[in-house]
Amino acid sequence: MFQLLVETIYSASLRKYIWQRDCGTVMLKFTHFIPNKFQLFRFIAVITICWIIFCSQVLPHGTRMHNRFCSSNATNNSSTELVPDPVRQYAVENNLVLPDDLKKPSWCKQKRSMLNPMPVFYVHIQKKYWQVEPFGYWQLKKLPCFLMASPVVFFVACGSLVELNRLRTLRGSIFVALWYSLQDPCSLIPFLVHSLLLTALALVLYNVEVLTRITFSSSPFIYLVLAQYMDHRTPLITLEDVQYPTLLPFLTNFSRTHWSHLLLLLYLLGYLYIGTLLFVNWLPFT
Repeated sequence: MFQLLVETIYSASLRKYIWQRDCGTVMLKFTHFIPNKFQLFRFIAVITICWIIFCSQVLPHGTRMHNRFCSSNATNNSSTELVPDPVRQYAVENNLVLPDDLKKPSWCKQKRSMLNPMPVFYVHIQKKYWQVEPFGYWQLKKLPCFLMASPVVFFVACGSLVELNRLRTLRGSIFVALWYSLQDPCSLIPFLVHSLLLTALALVLYNVEVLTRITFSSSPFIYLVLAQYMDHRTPLITLEDVQYPTLLPFLTNFSRTHWSHLLLLLYLLGYLYIGTLLFVNWLPFT
């Protein structure tokens, strides 16, 4: 449907915009677009149902937390039952907010927006305990987290530049290339934009140490970038490699071509092994 809309505005075969073509061609495009109104209705219905399910889970939780932390009756009657003694002691030692501390929660005065079903305390907690705000994570003590995420930032940036240069070379102009990419179902542009947004937001907004996990788990772009890079720089497997195969012959041949390739392979395998061991044991590794 989106491709039909793009073709209605601009015809790649005729190289004409909608105002440069005859009315018959434009009306023909709209007749093809009309049957897809049922797909549009189905899309809107699915989004609405998902939104209702999401709100049905989030809104009651926000209301319950607001009643427990911001209502004097609730805190006076059940503060002891809500918080066990070990949790209360830990909260007092670390200056955390308890249900009976009505003066501490600043989010109690915030009003909920109908367009944003997230609980009002979510933003305040993220900002107070995890510095989730624009440039709030830019602290000297967070430098190791930025260093840990730097390889992923490098992969995404280099992959984006290579893909954009390839499109510009193919089409002559980056804007024309992007326009044609909107009509190509096999284009990497959607994944590129998605990865760039995740990387940019991690650098300036949310916790940068989760960038590696989020990027590798939410977008195939970084996998495609690394796979293309390794494929173009790995020599073909010879007959000797087949007769006397080493452990992971493709990766072994790749690591022998250049010292930087060996570092890249050590990073990927080391992150897979060490990261898995530490993460499943709740140790600080992302």
